[in-house]
Amino acid sequence: MNKFFWAGHIKSVNKWLRPRVIKRGKKYIGTLYETAEFKKFKASLAATFMGGNPMMGYVDMKITVCMGWRSDTGNIEKAIGDTLEKCKIIQNDRYIRNIYFERHYHPISTKNKKYYDLLIIELTHVPEKDMEQIELEKTTDMLGVGYDVAGSNKKKP
Repeated sequence: MNKFFWAGHIKSVNKWLRPRVIKRGKKYIGTLYETAEFKKFKASLAATFMGGNPMMGYVDMKITVCMGWRSDTGNIEKAIGDTLEKCKIIQNDRYIRNIYFERHYHPISTKNKKYYDLLIIELTHVPEKDMEQIELEKTTDMLGVGYDVAGSNKKKP
């Protein structure tokens, strides 16, 4: 199990990506780019993850966050998963089986008191007994209908 603690100020996730229009020939293409705030947040997360034990295979992730009541927590797990992958703690963020999210609120900040946001990230290996279920789910849908493993989406007879 890996457990990481991060403290700082998490800016609203709505400010992490900004639109940009690029002209290619006669066409205009819309794209998103990461803001400096987002890059700084991911760099500080990466510094927290350095020295963690690499984990192979599937993992479960629990995120505990303590933030102000007005703060936005949407999509924070995306930044955490990408950074864990970049730091080689996990092979790929698609190997995160379940994400548990728990939110706590720190007291309302005043002009004299500013509180840091806190992230606690816990990673645990998926037990071997659950691996059979994962392998089965790779070839069936939620209703139990089997599909060709090659991805042709044809029902098995």
